[in-house]
Amino acid sequence: MTDFLKSCENGTYTFSINYSDTQLSKRTLSKGLHIAAEKGHLDVVKQLLKYYQEQIGDTMTGISRFAIMHAMQNKHLEVVKLLLTYATPMDTFKKQDYDLLIIATRTGDVEIAELLYIYYNSIIPVNIMSHIFADALYYGHIKLARVFYSWTIHIPDIDIAFGDGFSSACIRGNINDALTIYKWYPEISDRYYSIGLYSFFTHENKIDGDINSLVKLRPHVTPMTFEPHILLELIHNGNNNKLQLFLKIYSSNIDIGSNEYMYFQSACLNNNIQIIEELLQYYTPNTQTLLQIINEPATSYSTCQFLKTYLTKY
Repeated sequence: MTDFLKSCENGTYTFSINYSDTQLSKRTLSKGLHIAAEKGHLDVVKQLLKYYQEQIGDTMTGISRFAIMHAMQNKHLEVVKLLLTYATPMDTFKKQDYDLLIIATRTGDVEIAELLYIYYNSIIPVNIMSHIFADALYYGHIKLARVFYSWTIHIPDIDIAFGDGFSSACIRGNINDALTIYKWYPEISDRYYSIGLYSFFTHENKIDGDINSLVKLRPHVTPMTFEPHILLELIHNGNNNKLQLFLKIYSSNIDIGSNEYMYFQSACLNNNIQIIEELLQYYTPNTQTLLQIINEPATSYSTCQFLKTYLTKY
């Protein structure tokens, strides 16, 4: 790496009117600009942009695309702003531009997205707008999604975008985001609503909000609408907290009936006494069912003892 590029990387470059600086090639300047932008060295980027414009007279179109991407990947907002002030607005939309918008979407930075919209001079194709809008919802960047929504009068497959966003919020355990999306677009289908509830219970997540607030909005829709055997899945997963919450809300919706052996056997095979206790709080199995499980070779000693104690009490 040359001394010039090293100084761009460590942020020590200072332009001086001497032979070495005035003879820098466009390619070398481009490398230096990309390196400084990636590192977030605002002063270095300022000097290089000024020199590039004054000495070479280029419009910065080609260089800016990549330099902006490098700066944006590392969330150097001020550098991105500066690059956009020097860059010529686009009159075509290329793959690199799609990549830039995807990066902006994943970071969730509204200001960067708005700057890029100006940069693209309103030439973002409708299918791309639809994609980044759905992406923003999916990753929980609702403020950014609202910005994207304001940019266009039509978003294809809007039902899918809102449905996926709702389900994704539930997967993350972010009930507050799910409620926000639902209030924004209450036309979310029952299927997506059910998928969201199912995803909430079957994924490990940090819960933000009260799941009951979603349950009450559509009491006729349950996780079982999407997956009838979700209770068996929760027992198998061994997540005590989610199973406890699920049973508290939906135990009356599930009649284990002739399948009680399957449910209790699954809990016993996991050797998870807490899960067995949870089931016994809501369902009273037939004595013969528990005796059959006790006599199975696969049932652990501790589980057998627990079931025997239960049978002597009840």
